[in-house]
Amino acid sequence: MADHLYLKYNNLTLPELVDNINTDYYRVIEGFFDSENYSTAQGLKDFIQLRKDIIVPYVYELHGKAATGHDCSNCSGKCEVQHKLKTVEFTGSINNMKQGESYPAASDMAVIINELLFVEEQILLPKIIEAQKEINVYS
Repeated sequence: MADHLYLKYNNLTLPELVDNINTDYYRVIEGFFDSENYSTAQGLKDFIQLRKDIIVPYVYELHGKAATGHDCSNCSGKCEVQHKLKTVEFTGSINNMKQGESYPAASDMAVIINELLFVEEQILLPKIIEAQKEINVYS
């Protein structure tokens, strides 16, 4: 699984990666919400909502700042805090999902969630951190 996912997603730009994750995972998981079996999975709904409301827009914002040559080392300091907060929130959400909702190992939902967590943790998060470094968040 890991090799296939890594090959599929690793060479994408940050916006392309987020668009693909949205299509391949977030929308698919939202489709399960309409199913009787998953209608009470509030934790999963919150997990996806965080991504759609905060992480996806942040990735586009971050990409835009990198494209325009923004340099956070020239900002007042609040910029650095806000960037780091997004990373911490995203990492915490990944860790919470790993320890939270449990689905039968062979279920479609379990496979989708496990793949998504791998892609987010091993590919998306490092790309976000790299984009933050490009705009000198960690200076």
